Amino acid sequence: MLLSLPSIGAALATSTPKNTIKVKFVVDSQSMPCKSLGVQLTLGKQQFTPDVIGDKFVVPPQILEAYASKSSRRKANVTATVTCDSQRVTITGLYPASALSGAWTAGISYPTSWFDDPEISPEVGDWVSYLETECNDCDPGVIAWQSHSDIPQGMLSGLRKEQPTAEGPRAMDIAFALAVFQYDYQANRGLLLKRLDECLADKPDSDDDDSCDKRLFNELVNLYWRGDASLLQPLLEVADHEGGATDNAGSFYATLLDQRTAIALEAIEKLPDEKQRSVCARSVEDDLRFDPPKLDRVARNLRISSHVATACLKTVQDTAALKH
Repeated sequence: MLLSLPSIGAALATSTPKNTIKVKFVVDSQSMPCKSLGVQLTLGKQQFTPDVIGDKFVVPPQILEAYASKSSRRKANVTATVTCDSQRVTITGLYPASALSGAWTAGISYPTSWFDDPEISPEVGDWVSYLETECNDCDPGVIAWQSHSDIPQGMLSGLRKEQPTAEGPRAMDIAFALAVFQYDYQANRGLLLKRLDECLADKPDSDDDDSCDKRLFNELVNLYWRGDASLLQPLLEVADHEGGATDNAGSFYATLLDQRTAIALEAIEKLPDEKQRSVCARSVEDDLRFDPPKLDRVARNLRISSHVATACLKTVQDTAALKH
């Protein structure tokens, strides 16, 4: 049984239908003009092709009915497909609230834009599709995404062609993307590390190059989480540098101590004492002080019979007390 709502035909007869969602399609952080915008929705086993009016579509009444029911609104059984000409984004596992009146941003993000807004940097896969949904008078938007492992046709050759003349942040983004695609991995990984060294050494041109920011560090961190264990030591070595390329590096250190404690401690032990303290202190300054449950987990992880763990725990506790 459907809610007593105006029919879609009646909604179309008005200049501004009541229950609509405005859609924007984005590729690599750039809004795309859609000559042909299409939307398909699935609710459980029911499929709908909503009417599209310009850049908006009319929410099917069945979606509103599902949200109105306290039991069905908790089911993540909505699938949304948004097409913009030849581009397509399909996201599954949405709740009915995602399709209430408001705004959607459907997007495709390649490695060159993973650290733009919204920041989505998966540890597996070659590119990302996402859907940001925001209903009217709701909390901030929710982003659902999924990664894909097929390199888009022409993407690799296009980046290879552009690389020789690319400069600044774009050059680093291309090197990162090619490394993600496993093309000439060591050379492109090397370009990122070389640039990090230059930024931290305050080379004369580093202040004029926007590539000396946390994006560069985050690109290397992503390659580490993707399986390049040899990057861990260089990423820890820069702990005593603050700001610029290593801004917010402590978030990586905190996650490392939380999720890979033994590996982190083994690597930290190879550092000079002062850098050991910097790693542990920055994990609190940039991250753990804002996340008490995570701070508690790290503290528990560090309560083991190990000199480096004991020293790190003391630094974590002392820094947390100062920042409280």
